[in-house]
Amino acid sequence: MFLPVGNYPDIQEKLRQELDSCFGSTDDDIDHSKIVSNRYLDACVKESMRLIAPVPAIAKKLQDDTEIGDHTFPKELTAEIYLFFMHRDPKIYPDPLKYKPERFLEDQTKLPFSFLPFSAGPRNCIGQRFALFEIKIFIALLVHKFEFASKVKVEDAKYCFEIVTRSTHPLEIKFTERR
Repeated sequence: MFLPVGNYPDIQEKLRQELDSCFGSTDDDIDHSKIVSNRYLDACVKESMRLIAPVPAIAKKLQDDTEIGDHTFPKELTAEIYLFFMHRDPKIYPDPLKYKPERFLEDQTKLPFSFLPFSAGPRNCIGQRFALFEIKIFIALLVHKFEFASKVKVEDAKYCFEIVTRSTHPLEIKFTERR
């Protein structure tokens, strides 16, 4: 999340204002209810996972013969879904390389299953809620205490797709303690 937010000081400031209004000058009493009430934090986390999918692809075995357009895919076929590219599809997400947390504040009338950072269905990530909560606490604490700037632009970053998505080059992010 620090790569995209570090490129947009205005977004970082808006996020900081939301967190400061929730936590005040101290972060001693961060709790579940305060974290989940921060809509902009939630939108920033989701937009970060859309732009840089933590898991680049998922595989699912088809339960039945499946027709998509003019093609029929047989039962038992393993279908791979490349989340990294699906989350950057301009038909679903206009201007897909632009970091816009507002996408997740707007009416959620997008195509069902167009945002799948943790997969979906009966075999999705069982740790999804815990992972999101942990990410939000970590981000909230750091944004509350530091300003940060990325030396790499989002569109210039290159990725390697393994079990998780990782950068092929160091992503330099400068953290400066807030006064």
